[in-house]
Amino acid sequence: MQSILGEITWFDALLVTLWAGVVVLGLRRGLAGLVWVLGLLLVWPLTTLLSSSSAGLALPLAILLGLLVAYVPRYLVQTRVTEVSHAVIGGVAGLVLGFVLAVALAMSFPISKRGAYSTYPSDKLPPGLQQAVAKSYFVTRLGDKVFVGPDWVKRFVAPDLVSAKK
Repeated sequence: MQSILGEITWFDALLVTLWAGVVVLGLRRGLAGLVWVLGLLLVWPLTTLLSSSSAGLALPLAILLGLLVAYVPRYLVQTRVTEVSHAVIGGVAGLVLGFVLAVALAMSFPISKRGAYSTYPSDKLPPGLQQAVAKSYFVTRLGDKVFVGPDWVKRFVAPDLVSAKK
């Protein structure tokens, strides 16, 4: 499919569908969606930082914190989404979280390293998947920002790039 944006693959369609689904979840949850998103955006860097020092601790902590983030907003925010402003707040929060999830999924494939050169995604992936990811609008636009960007971006989006330097 050719458009103004360039080539959009089935992988891009999957990422946009994920993003839209998270926006709808945020809309439906309203203010609880905001609490949900803020909780998840706090869990992500915490578990990423812990995984660089202790993966054995990071996994159970991520599961526990994920469960807490899933259930605590229901009890903190007891109101139903009756006002448009609540839905909009939840939708904007869902928009942010959906983008974060789409970026994380787009940049989560293995990297091939041959000497000083690296390719993303790895050429060891099945050909259909490798081509869809390599030609993805998300990956082509974000790749330069992640792979040559600052370490804090690499740490949260592709932590193996930071740990590979050490």
